[in-house]
Amino acid sequence: MSVESDADRGVFVGKDEFGAIAIYTEAGGSPISVNGIFDNDYQLLSAFGEVGGIGGSQPAFHLVSSVLPVASAIDDSLTVNATNYKIVEIMPDGTGMTVLKLMKV
Repeated sequence: MSVESDADRGVFVGKDEFGAIAIYTEAGGSPISVNGIFDNDYQLLSAFGEVGGIGGSQPAFHLVSSVLPVASAIDDSLTVNATNYKIVEIMPDGTGMTVLKLMKV
């Protein structure tokens, strides 16, 4: 039995807290508005402690699992802050939250 409800989880991803509003569109479907936390931190990868390396970011969107469309799939789209992304991975974490890994299009 879960300690938190979807309403409890929703507080953390609400726009009044840490969240952002995004538009989720299934392939061939109608767009829906979802709340979540958008993450696009820059990361520098270096080998064996060397200075420099390869840098980049992996945009992700964290949301309450129950708000995802039933037929959500890779290649659906998400628009966050007027930027369009393609969903490349859907990662439920087992706690009622899901992380969508994104690629800018």
